[in-house]
Amino acid sequence: MTQAEVHNYSLSRIQVLQQQEEERARIAKDLEDSMAQLLANAIFELAAVKQLVGTENNLVELVTGIDALQEELEAGLAQLRFLITELEPASTLSNFGLVAGLRRYLEKFTEQTGIKTNYYPQTLLEHLPDTVELAIFRIVQEALQNIRQHAKATQVQVIIAEENNCLKLSVMDNGIGLHHIPADYNQRRLGLVGIKDLAEMLEGHLQLKSAPHKGTQLILTMPYPHF
Repeated sequence: MTQAEVHNYSLSRIQVLQQQEEERARIAKDLEDSMAQLLANAIFELAAVKQLVGTENNLVELVTGIDALQEELEAGLAQLRFLITELEPASTLSNFGLVAGLRRYLEKFTEQTGIKTNYYPQTLLEHLPDTVELAIFRIVQEALQNIRQHAKATQVQVIIAEENNCLKLSVMDNGIGLHHIPADYNQRRLGLVGIKDLAEMLEGHLQLKSAPHKGTQLILTMPYPHF
């Protein structure tokens, strides 16, 4: 291995480690913002219910408090399952395949964020290698998380199509556009570095189109290998 090859190998390992740490940091923040806050609320609700137990003529208030606690815990369970899906998409893909797996993930994304998703698979994909399907799934995940955090969008459209022996993936939102995101939000903070790395791994070409108040569209075009 030449010195240049050793340098490139070391650099790629560093990039992988950086991406892993950034992913862990994002998941930790998601857990802090969702599960930790929900559990804190649940503790508060339990304390309030305990106060009601020792009070006379409090049946209505007691039931109301228990109902509220149940709703919070059910919401937390749904959020936890969504985070597990994000952490382990391989099980979703093995159970449902790429097309159906993406549909299931988009449905859960809408449930958790309130952002409407429109999904248009325009090709009957044959089974691709696990690493290829996982990379495509991760690109959609990263794009959606970026939209959730920064775009202020209400709708997302995801299209998968086969065109000229290529697979074309489009993720488009109706948000504020990249021009209105603060300047200190660099490509790494927007998750674009990880998306670009995945696109390169797939030998694909990545396009990013955006206009103020007209949303952003991410387009991945990659060779469609037939197996």
